[in-house]
Amino acid sequence: MQRLKIIALALCIFASGILTGAFGMRLYVQRAARDVLSGDSAFAERLVLSRLDDALGLSGEQKERIRPIVSDAARKLGAIRQRFIPEVDAILEQAAKDMGGELTASQREQLESMLESFKNLRQAKRKPGE
Repeated sequence: MQRLKIIALALCIFASGILTGAFGMRLYVQRAARDVLSGDSAFAERLVLSRLDDALGLSGEQKERIRPIVSDAARKLGAIRQRFIPEVDAILEQAAKDMGGELTASQREQLESMLESFKNLRQAKRKPGE
């Protein structure tokens, strides 16, 4: 009986670790997606520098010299992304309308909710006036 309790306790601890890890990962992915979709150039800069460092093994001095280059590129890409947002929105709205005829009323509502969530996620970190 004692052995069974120990096994059950170990399984509970293991299961709680899995649930905690899954929840934490979901929050991380949602935040990362929001940052990417909102055009957060600081997030893009950190991500690119991290990837470059991992792949190339950059020295501290190299990172400091490369950081402004990456920052400038991220800023320019963010500006391009902002110019295309209206076009992206129009394409998504048209696609939703086109799909609407193939979906049930409930599915259409879910699709509209998904698109609204996508727009809200993208706008969540956008600065006022952008």
